Amino acid sequence: MKKIVSSIVFFVCSCSFLPDIFAQTHEQKIEWKRKELAQAEKTFKTAEKKYNTLKEELHQLRLIKGYWTLHGFWGINFSRAEFSNWAAGGVNSFALNSALTYRADYKKNKFEWDNFIDLGIGFVQNSGEDSRKSEDKIDILSKFSLETKNQEKLRYAALLNFKTQFAQGFDFSDESQTTLNSLFLSPAFLLASLGLDYKPTPSLSLYFSPASGKFTIVQDDSLAKKNFFIPLSAANPNFRSEFGASFTALLQKELRKSINLRSRIELFNNYSDPNKDNRKNIDISWETNLNFKISKYIGVSFLAHLLYDDDINISYRINENGIELEKKGPKIQFKNVLGIGFSYQF
Repeated sequence: MKKIVSSIVFFVCSCSFLPDIFAQTHEQKIEWKRKELAQAEKTFKTAEKKYNTLKEELHQLRLIKGYWTLHGFWGINFSRAEFSNWAAGGVNSFALNSALTYRADYKKNKFEWDNFIDLGIGFVQNSGEDSRKSEDKIDILSKFSLETKNQEKLRYAALLNFKTQFAQGFDFSDESQTTLNSLFLSPAFLLASLGLDYKPTPSLSLYFSPASGKFTIVQDDSLAKKNFFIPLSAANPNFRSEFGASFTALLQKELRKSINLRSRIELFNNYSDPNKDNRKNIDISWETNLNFKISKYIGVSFLAHLLYDDDINISYRINENGIELEKKGPKIQFKNVLGIGFSYQF
């Protein structure tokens, strides 16, 4: 009987301690799971960060073939206006603009080779008038660079830049007659230089050359005789060479997934000009392109180009004492083009 009573007492006592033992084990499991969850969350955040970084790098590179990075943009914009018995007035018109840009960059070890092609052509035609150019350019840039010793961001570099246009260009300022003022290779500009290229960030390049050769070509004899692009003092009206210093700042950046910016400013100083007063002049070219993607195949493009060259004579009219006079001389040139239409990135 005593054994039975002892067994009952032991069983009752054991049961009284079971909740504490169970509670302790349960709390330990919760603590373990919390630690596992914290570790998993840390691993997840690291993996997510790596995933987003790789995704962004792939998006920036667009297309990789070996050591090449390729990226292109093509857009075509058009507009049409037609009026019939429109009280406010208006002129029937049609406009068409097309632009193509393409980058092909090569990088291997310490060597880089950057190439850029920018082509554009556009026409506008108003009712009763011949078609006129609204945009026309050929711009080809190639730059070789080699990393300097222990300076990843500073590189030795050589640059080639060629510019001209596709079609005939006319001056319509005088409605009684049109004047031809440009053709393919008339003019054309070639810049060849050696210098240093500094890249503080992957999207920004600052290039300085103390040894730059600038060559102006006017192939057409009739245009050469007008001295629009080569001054009368030059020995050869079809060709002129200049030697000086140049500076190029280039910004290429994807502001957002659907917005691309490219801005390039070029400065050139001819310190070999026979006319010493002209050595103070600096040629300026500043061009900015913005491309917005509205949808997969619809986009908006904006181009602004400011140009000043002391050797390019611009025809303009002034009024002196009631008399209208026509003069020629250097002027700040500015152009902007805004278009909405079909676009494709590749």
